[in-house]
Amino acid sequence: MQARAQAIDQPKSFKSILKKAKLDHFFYRCDRKKIDPEDLAWMLERVKKYIAQYGTGSPSAIEVLSVRPQNMTEIEAFERIKKECRLEPWIDKVELVFCEWASLHTDPDWLGKAFVSLVVGTGPSPYTVSTHKISRKKDSQIPSVKTRGFKMHTGDLFVLDPTLPHSANPCTNHYGSLLVLMQVTELFGSEQEKIELFDRYPPAKDGYPDAFCS
Repeated sequence: MQARAQAIDQPKSFKSILKKAKLDHFFYRCDRKKIDPEDLAWMLERVKKYIAQYGTGSPSAIEVLSVRPQNMTEIEAFERIKKECRLEPWIDKVELVFCEWASLHTDPDWLGKAFVSLVVGTGPSPYTVSTHKISRKKDSQIPSVKTRGFKMHTGDLFVLDPTLPHSANPCTNHYGSLLVLMQVTELFGSEQEKIELFDRYPPAKDGYPDAFCS
């Protein structure tokens, strides 16, 4: 009985948590959030105004716009979004990240942080967001690549280690496709920070029937 009690008290590791969730690397979608599309409208409007003034550059250009709600309607909408997504109550601004598509890339400057992203809009087609984990066994010269992808609709929330190679593309090519994300960063350096982040933003309970892995 004493040995069993010690085993139960043993702290869980982040690696074991991922394994239990059947995740081979840190990228997953959370349960769909219950967000009124009207609460997202002010952010989409900011993006439209930016594009009208500056354009979008090349289709693969990733634009980042830092925004704060500016009136009571926007503030109330933002508070509802924060509550539904379980964001920190003190957050008063976010980054809007948008592109037509994003080629495979990493964000090494964000080492020690994780991206928590809410899909604000996609245009006519949902998007596929994918990550690729590259590893090499000691006895092999051939790298192993594990790919995980999710179909993302407006209202989806996903969590990503930005140092993983990742990409985004519309599921079906349509004129007017534009992926718009409301993105915040969370601490993702120490083992405890990783566990706390996973506990706060748990993966979806549906088992990802639309995901693809290889």
